[in-house]
Amino acid sequence: MSDRYQVPKHRARLRIRTTGGGEEWVHVFLGELAETHLGPERPADVFNAGHDFVVVQDEEKRTSFIRCDDIWTVSITEDVDCEEELAGEDPLVGDLDTEASLAVVLEDGSRLEGRVRYQLPESNGRVLDFLNGAGPFLTLFGDARILLVNKRRIARVFELDEKER
Repeated sequence: MSDRYQVPKHRARLRIRTTGGGEEWVHVFLGELAETHLGPERPADVFNAGHDFVVVQDEEKRTSFIRCDDIWTVSITEDVDCEEELAGEDPLVGDLDTEASLAVVLEDGSRLEGRVRYQLPESNGRVLDFLNGAGPFLTLFGDARILLVNKRRIARVFELDEKER
């Protein structure tokens, strides 16, 4: 009887960095269908849902709850399908796909570099508009990685020009 009420999910392996600088491998649970876009749920959907806590399992399959404010970054492994992640997706916007190269400096002085991609109306399409909207985590695409960065842990953001990339 209770099987009718279960939502099918699959586990995705991620590396998270939390307050205090600790990093650990965990699994989050992604739904087969996302609530905010077509296709399966992505890690950014889980962390940008606006919840105070997210459910994770460690490598020994012990379940715990991590406070989202204490998560600094989430590194997404290659086997997690999220290459097409866009912040601010809106089917009415059309093809206004914007990409910007950024350097992100966290509160502890560490620096991350990568690209952000977003879709916003032209009148609100600046990097500043993107940073001030689109959930608590931004998706930063690097050469060989995808990072979700908690915007509450960001001290400063620089736009990179061609020669700095």
